[in-house]
Amino acid sequence: MPDATSALTLELLRSLEAPFYQRLEFWIATSLAMIGILFSLLAFVEARRAKAAALAAAANVKIQTIVLDLSEIVYGLGKIEAETLSYPTARDLIIHVTRKLNRFLGPYEKVPDFGKKIGEINKVLSDVKNQLEGLRPNPGQPNPDGTSIYYAIEGALSQLSGLVSALMGQMEHYSMEHSTYGR
Repeated sequence: MPDATSALTLELLRSLEAPFYQRLEFWIATSLAMIGILFSLLAFVEARRAKAAALAAAANVKIQTIVLDLSEIVYGLGKIEAETLSYPTARDLIIHVTRKLNRFLGPYEKVPDFGKKIGEINKVLSDVKNQLEGLRPNPGQPNPDGTSIYYAIEGALSQLSGLVSALMGQMEHYSMEHSTYGR
């Protein structure tokens, strides 16, 4: 029995004397580790691409939603009727349109593709407010009739509608150019 134990001990000592990199087990383990690292790197790269695509898709959806909201504003500007217009109604309409446009377009003022057009829209909004301010009735004086209010702001509102429509087209074009669909 001692001979079997001695033989086993000698064999174990010989295997320990050989360098570890000459053993098959070392190379199998090393190969599997390298494959694992490679797959981890590939998964990381794909996750980054997926994140970028998701962010681009979210931006495109946001732009398309804003375009829909802007189309409602343009539609509303086209439905103003002189017969039913009063100073308070016109003032409330301008405040409402200004608030909506500022909320929708504010985040895009610094985007080079939209900044110029948004600046023009803001200028026309200011012009409409000034024109309407000139029609404000003084206490004790009769309110101006709807026709005079309508014709005082109609040109600026028409210009505003055209600018918003042009911006909608720019945003749709931008959305198509930066779309991740089909890539």
